[in-house]
Amino acid sequence: MEKKPGIRLVFIFIVVVILFIPLFDTFKWIALKKEDRAKAEMKFESYTNYMKLSYKEQKKIDEIKEIKNKSIKLGLDLQGGMYVVLKAETTNLSKGEERRDAVNKALIVIRNRVDQFGVSEPSIMRQGTDRIIVELPGVKDPKRVKKLLDVRGKLEFKIVDEELSQLDLTIS
Repeated sequence: MEKKPGIRLVFIFIVVVILFIPLFDTFKWIALKKEDRAKAEMKFESYTNYMKLSYKEQKKIDEIKEIKNKSIKLGLDLQGGMYVVLKAETTNLSKGEERRDAVNKALIVIRNRVDQFGVSEPSIMRQGTDRIIVELPGVKDPKRVKKLLDVRGKLEFKIVDEELSQLDLTIS
């Protein structure tokens, strides 16, 4: 039986097309203008400015964001970004278990803050007993990251009007 090179070429072409389908959105993202790519972050950076835009402009920004979300994510080594090592202050804590708990709580707080920052696929991990490594691919503003990570928690106690809290509020 004689082998036909045309069938092999068609098969190879089909396989190549199937393999490149997931890369389609990545190519669309790369082909976008720099200004349009910057608009994809507008919703996270300034939500009030985003809401002031017309519906058509909001829709365009949402479409650009969707393209970004579907494209292949480049890591810190390919895209650039920030690599931060934080050291927990545990000298005031006596027990080893208290120190571990404090670092674990700090890890949770940092993860929540970074999630609100809007970074795609951040890496937040513990190193050793008192260090936390934060990798933020694509972030180019170190002042903003420092401000985000350096905020200390604040606990406030307020007096509540007891008469107001005892009112029976029923909705009819």
